[in-house]
Amino acid sequence: MEMEPPAPEPPIECLEGPNKSSAVVAKVYYGTERPSHVVLTPGQIKAIGNFYGCTGTVVAQRWVVSASHCGLSNRAEICFGDRPDRTDTCVSGVRAIDHPRGDLTLLELSRDIREVVPDIEPIPLFTGRLDDAWLGRTAEAAGYGANERGGSGVKAFTAEPIVQIWDDTVTIDGEGERGVCFGDSGGPLMVRAADGSTRVAGVLSNGDNSCVGRDNYTRVDSYIEWIEGHTGPVLPPGPQPCGEVDVVGRCDASAAVATFCDGEVLAIERCEAGDRCAWSNAVEGWRCLPQAEDPCQGVTYHGTCDDGVLRWCERGALLTRNCRACGEACTAGAADIGFICLTSDCGDVDYQGRCEGDIAHWCRDGARRTQDCTAQGDVCGFVGPDTGYFCMAEDACGEVGYMGLCQDQTSIWCDDGRRRILECAEDGRVCRYVNDTVGNYCTDCGEVDYRGRCDGDVATWCNDRGQLETRDCAAQAETCRFVDEDTGFFCADP
Repeated sequence: MEMEPPAPEPPIECLEGPNKSSAVVAKVYYGTERPSHVVLTPGQIKAIGNFYGCTGTVVAQRWVVSASHCGLSNRAEICFGDRPDRTDTCVSGVRAIDHPRGDLTLLELSRDIREVVPDIEPIPLFTGRLDDAWLGRTAEAAGYGANERGGSGVKAFTAEPIVQIWDDTVTIDGEGERGVCFGDSGGPLMVRAADGSTRVAGVLSNGDNSCVGRDNYTRVDSYIEWIEGHTGPVLPPGPQPCGEVDVVGRCDASAAVATFCDGEVLAIERCEAGDRCAWSNAVEGWRCLPQAEDPCQGVTYHGTCDDGVLRWCERGALLTRNCRACGEACTAGAADIGFICLTSDCGDVDYQGRCEGDIAHWCRDGARRTQDCTAQGDVCGFVGPDTGYFCMAEDACGEVGYMGLCQDQTSIWCDDGRRRILECAEDGRVCRYVNDTVGNYCTDCGEVDYRGRCDGDVATWCNDRGQLETRDCAAQAETCRFVDEDTGFFCADP
């Protein structure tokens, strides 16, 4: 009998080369036990409570916010616990106040929550304004609702993109993979505010029956005056303990926020214009640094995937792994891990995916996923570089495409089937054409484009994220000069 030839051995660089650990990649279908996008202290995690059929959040010492369709009575009980699956300490209400129009309820507690659960820390309400600039940003939802194993009553979190904003609701999309479900009603939608703190921006009102689609939250900012009329002014959070965050810290996926433990207090630092979250050799941790001091040239531990090659920064060293050459897929893993190489059955479909007619195909955690866009009245198209190919509304943007346009210092583009607007001047940036991938967008590069310029023997150019980068050519025995039309000004042999 003819024997099949043995499978070829993987290249030596696949066996001995660098790779991210896959042990921490989340495998839970609907959510995770801990938040993966926003930063919550253990006391704030505990502040998300269980009504046994609905979810609520402590937002002040005597106040819980939930949804009016939950039908809470004046004496409704909300329960908390030290474990996600155990809520054994309960507090009753004395007054449930439903908003006359919005799906929003305030429950006044019979006692100061700290008298019953001393280590609970309220999660403050979002007092800013949700506008189109929030579209595409990630928010984090939580609740005690049904899970993929058929159970409920276990607190879980899910990080999802904001895809629609209406007058009094905000919508997130589980992209067919994750989401809130029955019993999560009244649960919080949390975002990072301008000061870096985590805030409750919405309360779950309704959603897709599949539990992995689009879910609608009542906007807190639309009713903030009504809320404060009962609870009093929203107070900013005081110093917070570090919880699970250590002194090394971490960067968010956009490299715009550094989170670390400073002494025994949680520090959340938003990077100023011209800086980015990068590895600091001086403190051996992730901090906001001038771009010129970034040892990994704009790449964080979250990493990037480029034609099957994974690039990521690990303690100041820029590492690469050719996933495709190793028989793996470069794909998006858990939100706190970012991109990773995984054994895959996705074939030639990567994390950005592709459209086959109006069926979206993409790779996640090494498994091939699909979604029929026509089932929700959408078409399949390229949403953006972060999401890739997915379902979007047809012709929702008129003549404005994803590459967008600049009107004065306002960037206007089409993303996720919706017209989006970003005022660049508010962040001290300018609107102009960045490159063929980004299009017209806000950039802190000023008049410097991707071809760059030479300042003596220092090459300065605008990278593909609209950020200014520099390189000292003399440090590597080269000079700065014009190389060619594709490269522009860069370091080269004298």
